[in-house]
Amino acid sequence: MINILPCQFIDSSCTNYEHNGQLEQLLNQEIQYFDKDGYELVQIEQLLYKQNNYQLTDILHKPLYSSHWIQIDHPHIFIDHSMILTRCDFTQNCKELITEECVRNRKLQYLLQVKKKWGVDIDINQFRNGKIYEILHLEYDSYNIEKANELKLKTEQFLLKQDIEHMCDSIMSKYDEWSTIHGYNQNLWKAKFLGFDCSEDTRKSI
Repeated sequence: MINILPCQFIDSSCTNYEHNGQLEQLLNQEIQYFDKDGYELVQIEQLLYKQNNYQLTDILHKPLYSSHWIQIDHPHIFIDHSMILTRCDFTQNCKELITEECVRNRKLQYLLQVKKKWGVDIDINQFRNGKIYEILHLEYDSYNIEKANELKLKTEQFLLKQDIEHMCDSIMSKYDEWSTIHGYNQNLWKAKFLGFDCSEDTRKSI
């Protein structure tokens, strides 16, 4: 019923580049909407990831350095999204290039400050009485790859031990207690009810 896909974190940095026309254009383009919290990549990041042979996957309608992670095979319980994610830093030749170009394009400084990190994100839902209810939503990441692996393994071990139907029933039996809680605090209530310390523990990207 629960299937863990073969995926793992890799210690990843963008070190090299191919100085072509596309890169030249992006080096001169103003960076907008740089993600200071998560894993969304602006265009120049996407290009440099690809030039360093990091495969981007379209998840949540965005190109991310990520892999699909956990699947649930059940007629009424489903995963909206489940993935492991990586944010790279820029070192060696990439860092030298960006440092030089910052003189002309100051917002490239974002790339010099971005921190390497790894994370997991899973959102489990249930069809119930003609509606959809979110059962569990977890988001964790770390600047330390060993810690990220621990978070990944802990979540996998928890889910593999679950009777997934019983887990959903236990959350829904407390509907009156959590349904009036707003936003991320509702996610926190459900996570703590199931034995997690928190539902979200993330790190800034810069």
